[in-house]
Amino acid sequence: MYLDPTLFDYREWVALKYVQDWAFLDGKEPVGDYIEDYKKSYSDKERAQILKIMRVMQFSNYFFNTIVKKPWIKDFKGTSTGMCNIKGGSSGEKKISD
Repeated sequence: MYLDPTLFDYREWVALKYVQDWAFLDGKEPVGDYIEDYKKSYSDKERAQILKIMRVMQFSNYFFNTIVKKPWIKDFKGTSTGMCNIKGGSSGEKKISD
């Protein structure tokens, strides 16, 4: 996935690029031309905090995909979602009712 640097401040972009590459490399240290800028843009403490956030997000993703599992629409049709019921209308559109 391409991360367009023109859509972010450069400092934000190098952090997002680092996080993206870290995730694609399964937690290995990314390499690239931007790494030196990332290290200059963020202190050791800030980089440690970014790494903590990445690990928590990765753990949460694994947890919900493994334990909670991804919800599929067929699991929700006509069943209670806790807050409302989803039912198909005559035109096939979804209607939410209490």
